[in-house]
Amino acid sequence: FFFKQKTAYEILSGLVGSEMCIRDREKGFDKELKVLNEKLESIDRILTNFLESKRGVFPRFYFLSNDELLEIVGCAHNIDPVQKHLKKMFEGIASIKKSPTKSGTIEIIGVGSIEEEELKLDNRFEVNKNDGVEDWLNNLKVRVSEKLKNELPKCSTMTKENNKDAPKRLQAFLERNTGQIILAATQAEWTEMTENNLKTAATEKDPLGKDYETYNSLIQLYGDQLRSSKFRVDLRLKLQLLLTVSLHLRDVIADLRVKGVSSTTSFEWVKRLRMYVKNQTKDIAMIKQGYAEIQYDYEYQGNNGRLVVTPLTERCYLVLTTAIFLRRGGAPHGPAGTGKTETVKDLAKVCGKYVVVFNCSEGLTIDSLDTVSYTHLRAHETREDLVCRLLLEKK
Repeated sequence: FFFKQKTAYEILSGLVGSEMCIRDREKGFDKELKVLNEKLESIDRILTNFLESKRGVFPRFYFLSNDELLEIVGCAHNIDPVQKHLKKMFEGIASIKKSPTKSGTIEIIGVGSIEEEELKLDNRFEVNKNDGVEDWLNNLKVRVSEKLKNELPKCSTMTKENNKDAPKRLQAFLERNTGQIILAATQAEWTEMTENNLKTAATEKDPLGKDYETYNSLIQLYGDQLRSSKFRVDLRLKLQLLLTVSLHLRDVIADLRVKGVSSTTSFEWVKRLRMYVKNQTKDIAMIKQGYAEIQYDYEYQGNNGRLVVTPLTERCYLVLTTAIFLRRGGAPHGPAGTGKTETVKDLAKVCGKYVVVFNCSEGLTIDSLDTVSYTHLRAHETREDLVCRLLLEKK
């Protein structure tokens, strides 16, 4: 490539200042330039095929431009140039924690989120000089998911903690668990507790009364600690998310009590977004709503916020989870700025999935849409689910 570039530069330099540039065609300059142009096109095709081979191994490379991917591939075993592109490939990973080894390689020991939360890997791994960037990024994705899978069954929620010395126990609870896992375990424990109490409705007058009081006391504890305690930034964010989710769970219990729900098969209960962790295979968690069942994907989310769930949000969730379950598309409709995209992104967080937002403006080309479709296809082949949100601009 550089030889061809030098040759073209020499030819063009010879034409500078010439008063008879047209006669220079007799020397064959135009033919030589055409040959060089054809060879450059050949080099471009080869380079494009090379980048496509990298994207085939790691489909999230489709979210990077050719220039960005070339920068990454050019220094495959050097982690630093890759870090600035992580947010385009992972939902919650903003940095990679590494340490040098005695053999001169780099060992990846964990990841960090933009909210300053750190996730230490159970199984560290080395980045060898012979490894391609797509290889160790795939390895990183798998190791992070394994860490979250191992952490979820071990997470004991605050509802199971002893109320004695609650503030200290709360801080220890926040420090030893990832924010994402805290929310998932809280929702799974709420689902299990509510269903167990609904099954006793035939013998108890108010089966959900104790649950309501439990969450009321927890919400009071979380609010008091947010107002009075000086938590670290990451712990405070975890507590804010936990308070937001707990408020919604309490409101659902209150709604079920008012409507007199006494069965787990009642639509008033079935329509709620529920999470289950299977004890037989502890690494499998399921999201259920209506008659849709979606496997939790363990995509690391960080502490990047959650929406306040309203009745309208729940109805959107019900439609979108059914669409995901049936492998269909869902299109939230409404005025601009009402939270349609944020609702889709929040549902992806609940399901532990990676969400990608595309803006369908006038600059969107057929090639761009082809990339979106092909990325979905490649992700499905590698058993990786993506949630895409297409933004349509009205003229």
